[in-house]
Amino acid sequence: MSSQHKVVVDTNILFMSIYGSDKAEKILQLANENKIKLFSPISVKRELETILEREFGWNQEKIQENIDALPVIWIEKEIYESVMDKTTVKKYGDQKIFESVLKFLDDQSVLSRYTLT
Repeated sequence: MSSQHKVVVDTNILFMSIYGSDKAEKILQLANENKIKLFSPISVKRELETILEREFGWNQEKIQENIDALPVIWIEKEIYESVMDKTTVKKYGDQKIFESVLKFLDDQSVLSRYTLT
């Protein structure tokens, strides 16, 4: 991994960047300029697919095209679950998932087992 800042983004940021929010688009612009590296749990990708279909009425092809264009590294469930026991959040939910992703990104011994591109 490079020394770029690692940023974990949620559904709101990704949806708002597609919707046209300047602030959300700025975050993606920084990632596209390789100034930061964006990560998100795969559950956010699934939620975003549902929201794009519901809000825009897009078909699966258009949804996938837009999601594929996002400069996000999707963290699979089995990867972030591998560090969940190291988190401080007790209740399972979004906060625990996001803390697990952060813990995963911070744990070089875990990170070295996975190739993230």
